[in-house]
Amino acid sequence: MYVIANDIKSPSEALPEGQRVPFDWKAQPVLQDGVSMTELHWHSQELLETDHARLRITVAVDVRENKRIEVIALRTKNVLGTLDIRYAHVFQIFELPLGLNEALLAVREGVGLRMIEGEAPLWFFTDDPSMSSIEPVHLPHLMIGDAKEPLESFKDRFNSLASIQPFGWMEGCVLDGLLDSGFTSTARQHLELFVKNNELVYEDPRSRPSDGCFYGIESTLPIAILTKLAPAHPLVDLAVQFMKEHTDQHGIIKDGDTISAEGSYTIAYPLSVIAALRKDRELAQLAFEQLELRRALLWEGGAFYLRRQDNGTRSFRNWGRAYAWHLLGLIRTLEQLKDKELLSNDQLQLIEEEYRGTLHTPMRLEAIRGCGAAS
Repeated sequence: MYVIANDIKSPSEALPEGQRVPFDWKAQPVLQDGVSMTELHWHSQELLETDHARLRITVAVDVRENKRIEVIALRTKNVLGTLDIRYAHVFQIFELPLGLNEALLAVREGVGLRMIEGEAPLWFFTDDPSMSSIEPVHLPHLMIGDAKEPLESFKDRFNSLASIQPFGWMEGCVLDGLLDSGFTSTARQHLELFVKNNELVYEDPRSRPSDGCFYGIESTLPIAILTKLAPAHPLVDLAVQFMKEHTDQHGIIKDGDTISAEGSYTIAYPLSVIAALRKDRELAQLAFEQLELRRALLWEGGAFYLRRQDNGTRSFRNWGRAYAWHLLGLIRTLEQLKDKELLSNDQLQLIEEEYRGTLHTPMRLEAIRGCGAAS
């Protein structure tokens, strides 16, 4: 259960130039002066039926530093704890566990949020859920446990706008999971927040408006799901155009001079979806090439790297993320193109053998476990 703060008071402050809060939702700041406080108040005090609660806020503008936010009971000035916020992305939730006495103080007195570490304001969502699409979970609130089973509660939140993430690889992963779980209607609702009148309206990972374009190869993953739901959507052609424009002389689709493992999932997979639905051999071949070129260039000396520069230098050796992206790209692309007669049997076998070989080689499996690829 979410007990939302009804009254929020903050110092006046303008958003940083060139940044934007998503979906026209409202946000308020905690300033960096170490003196002023942003206040949260609750009108209702009939809430604590358990012995604990969690005070939670959700980041509304990208954070590129370490911040610590002190939480203070407003009348007694008791410090209830500190929110530790480090390089946070939009929609990331931070929480402070409170015991019964601390939670009662918060509700009766209200709490102040004061920044004690950080150089820029912290912006968090404060919209009115009756006036926008914002979910209660994204508003400042006290979370109280309920009688539901954890898995049931997870499914309820996942199958809603509460699972929205920044447009790109993060939201793409969510959309993929929604379709796999049969939550097609929710996937459509997610996409409708980012697509207005057939145009993209969203912010890049640094909260900069990126309307009408793709900010990089990580931003094309949601197109895989959009293509499954609306194959003729004009953004599908825009994505294909973007990918072709970012193809180098060797056939690698990449950002600048960097080839990344992410592209196995964020590029090859969307291309394979489009190719399968359009029966397009050229796009199927392009998808296959993204996997094979990454295999050839990111493997070195028995290790798999997350990044490779055009000058031949590699970085992030055996990172779990690298394995996760590449494996996702392999299996998702194989799912789309198998039995479609768009690739040769030899090509399909190569994808399958690499997937099985990567997953079942003990050294590589240990690297995946050690780096937490599943996370």
